[in-house]
Amino acid sequence: ELAEDIASPHVYDASNPATYRLVFDLFTETLDIFQPKLFHIGHDEVKIPGYDAFGRYPARPANVAKGATALFLEDSERLTGWLRERGVRSIMWGDMLLHASEGEPVPGGPAMTAANAPSVEAAERLRSGIPRDVILADWRYTPGDEQRNGLRLFQAAGHKAIACPWFQPENIRGWAEQAIRHDSLGLLGVTWAGYDINEALLDSEYRQFTAFVLDAEYAWSGSALHAPPAPGEAEASSGAATPAETLPYRAEDVFVRSYEDVRGARSAYALDLGPAANVALWGPGGLDTLLTPLPAAGAEGVDAVLQSGAPAGLVWEGRAVAGVAPGDAGVTITLARPQAAPELLFAHALERAIPDGAEAGQYTVHYADGSAESISLRFNRDIRTIDSSTLPDGISLGRAVWQRGAVRKCVSTLRWRNPRPISLIRAITLRGAAGGPAPVLFALTLLR
Repeated sequence: ELAEDIASPHVYDASNPATYRLVFDLFTETLDIFQPKLFHIGHDEVKIPGYDAFGRYPARPANVAKGATALFLEDSERLTGWLRERGVRSIMWGDMLLHASEGEPVPGGPAMTAANAPSVEAAERLRSGIPRDVILADWRYTPGDEQRNGLRLFQAAGHKAIACPWFQPENIRGWAEQAIRHDSLGLLGVTWAGYDINEALLDSEYRQFTAFVLDAEYAWSGSALHAPPAPGEAEASSGAATPAETLPYRAEDVFVRSYEDVRGARSAYALDLGPAANVALWGPGGLDTLLTPLPAAGAEGVDAVLQSGAPAGLVWEGRAVAGVAPGDAGVTITLARPQAAPELLFAHALERAIPDGAEAGQYTVHYADGSAESISLRFNRDIRTIDSSTLPDGISLGRAVWQRGAVRKCVSTLRWRNPRPISLIRAITLRGAAGGPAPVLFALTLLR
């Protein structure tokens, strides 16, 4: 009953008082919890020219008579006024306040994207009608598209503006340069992670989280980030920031290291894989065509999960790798003494690629009471190939742990939260996907 278009209930009826009883109940709860100074009210893509996936707008007869522009302004004034009375400033997406023909043209570039006003006149009316204390968030997510933007137009209409990149490094860098050029408030790093933001999203949207590192680099360092000029060269112009690939670090590594640091230090129990091992990691007949000796636990830039000088690993069900016979259909590691562990950390890799998200194998954790929990290994989510030199889009938390010359060899680290943290673990079974490439386990650590 609150939908504008009942057949496609994505947009609310802005003329119905019951709409605002619901909205302001939600706002009140949010203010109570977060005590914010700023509140983003959305308002993007209310009506996209030629695109009705969100339903007709307006649809109700009374609202059709008012028109989309009047409805947008009335609703914006009602929401921002309610927040203002409570000492909170509003932020709003800017795409409905721009037309595709506006913005400074870029030589050889397209019309402005994220510009959904039906006409220049409608865009100008909206920009002038939105309360001046509303911050307008200008978003554009494809590298290069940010060069033609609405920052100057918004500021000319009396609004503070903020630049909004997504996850692509050059889009983030380009927006930072535009924010400096137009003296905007800075960057708002956007994360589109669905309706339920939780830690499991690291599996499917890893690239969006590692982008935080580049957001911070470019937003906080700005034009000072560019390399110093060579002798005899002039200083680079404001905003000439260093491309992400030439930064002295990988954003993925910084994110993983920082994320792990947040969890705090833990004591650990590293299992000795020697008695169960069925393949040498290096030396005669081993995997030295792929690997070099792993570094000692705690070495710089290495997760402290690998046993110093570990001589062996496990290859379980799968085809032969580097001339080594595959293991059994299942390999079980029995603990000398059952241990309780809130988390388990596996260091492993896959011999070759399989389809994204396909199951590469499985761990089964056996408890002393006879029960068990299974851990499915999905390719490029929980495990990746030994020769992965970069983190593909969507890979889960884990990192390469050593290099061989200029070639980066990767062991992904799967950190599994035990749903039964105080139950004693007596054994772990490893099984590979039948007929698939061989997974290799290098180390297994129980985190206390």
